[in-house]
Amino acid sequence: MRRLMFPQRKFYRYFFSVVILLGICALLQIVSINFLNFSNRNSQSLYRKTSVAERTRGVREEERHFYILNNENTFRCRDGSNVIRLNQVNDDYCDCQQDGSDEPGTEACPNGRFFCLPEDMYMPSSRVNDGICDCCDGSDEWRAKVLSPMGNARDAPCTDTCREIQDVLEKKRRVKRDGQRAKEEYLEAGKPYIGLNDGLYGRQGEFYLLSQECFYYKKEKLRYTLCPFKENMQESGGNSFLIGAGGRWSTDPRTGENILVMNGGERSRCPQGKKRQTRIKFVCGLKNEILSLSENELCIYTFQLSTPAAC
Repeated sequence: MRRLMFPQRKFYRYFFSVVILLGICALLQIVSINFLNFSNRNSQSLYRKTSVAERTRGVREEERHFYILNNENTFRCRDGSNVIRLNQVNDDYCDCQQDGSDEPGTEACPNGRFFCLPEDMYMPSSRVNDGICDCCDGSDEWRAKVLSPMGNARDAPCTDTCREIQDVLEKKRRVKRDGQRAKEEYLEAGKPYIGLNDGLYGRQGEFYLLSQECFYYKKEKLRYTLCPFKENMQESGGNSFLIGAGGRWSTDPRTGENILVMNGGERSRCPQGKKRQTRIKFVCGLKNEILSLSENELCIYTFQLSTPAAC
């Protein structure tokens, strides 16, 4: 019996030795591949030449000097966490893991930012080369990746739509400029009310004149009479409902904008017996008028009202 077991034991010992040896070989192969990849990237970056245009792709004009050739030929992550060779900027590999500042022009860093020059705005660099034109000049789609045809005008290859956007922005600037001139009348009228009622009419009393007016708006079969800081009435089929009264300033949690909230409306037909509420978003405009009305939540009415007081 012992003579029979000895060869069997020897076989198992040999088998396990082979398995362990194969495992060690596989591990060494993985380590060597990673090392070679790392070495290849570093050796390539030693000789890789980059232009200023490549390095500054997606960079704001005021920050371009960080990405241009210096005596050390290096780039320091904006948060100071790492120093790399200048030609490793925008090479599609994220070296600045904390702030993504070395890859503004590629999608390599999940927290990177790409700057659209014509619109003067940042967007996440994860949207770079995703086949969708976010910047009006198409600069975010420099690889010209083409998505499957879906009939979307914003898909790459991009067309330059900056002229249209610039026209819209110029119109907004003109309205703001002229509106600020018209605002002087509102500031003059509101001087006696600065600081009264906890600043109810604005820090400079600019909204006081609006409290002396009422505005009318019709949507489908409903008519509204909105008197800011006082009351808001809804009329339908000969019946009237108070849908907001008084006024206090609050902040829109989604946009961070200041809005006027008029609580104290009637409870009828509202869920859980809550009172109806009116919210007013003031936007810069050359005249006082209601631009829109929405009821995204039941018994909460949001008005957008243009006025020079908001300029």
